[in-house]
Amino acid sequence: MLAVMEDTRSREADAHAAWSERFNELFAQVAGNFPNAKVRRHGRAYLLGLLSQQERKTSWQLAEFAGDATPDGLQKLLNSAPWDEDACRDALARYVTRSSAIPGRSWRRTRPGS
Repeated sequence: MLAVMEDTRSREADAHAAWSERFNELFAQVAGNFPNAKVRRHGRAYLLGLLSQQERKTSWQLAEFAGDATPDGLQKLLNSAPWDEDACRDALARYVTRSSAIPGRSWRRTRPGS
């Protein structure tokens, strides 16, 4: 029984490590759109919170998930911090498109029989 539990923990740790690595790759695509470390930290925490399995994603829950005592930092990020939301969206869209592409496959639509 202990071997099964240890094997399960090992697989979960491997999955978490792989997910963390992919998230770091993803965030690296947008990190430059945040003007300083503090805003970048809140942007990272916000994105991690949105991707989390938190049932509710209010500022309070996301701040708590990030380890903050209040939602002030996340609210400032969303309301007045200087970062380029459009550039982040575009960079994330490019990352997702590249990451989900199947090598050698064209995504152009073709008509049946052509």
